Amino acid sequence: MTSRAMAGSTAQTLTWDARGELSDVKAGTTSQDGAVYSADGDRLVRRQGTSVTAYLPGGEELMLNTSTQTLSAKRYYSFAGSSQSRV
Repeated sequence: MTSRAMAGSTAQTLTWDARGELSDVKAGTTSQDGAVYSADGDRLVRRQGTSVTAYLPGGEELMLNTSTQTLSAKRYYSFAGSSQSRV
């Protein structure tokens, strides 16, 4: 699928990378969403609306809200067999 039209919104163009993963979504000429992956297929950066998330080694994320310029971080870890997160 290279494009989609959803009721009530502008048609979108989908771009896929060499690994077959979604790398960008554009409505008209404006990029809305997208992701950058490493050569190993690990997600490095994701853009979605006004949010940009950088994925770091060790289960950490840095998130930037581009409209408010607010930066936050999250770390994931396992404890007693379940995944937990800490902001």
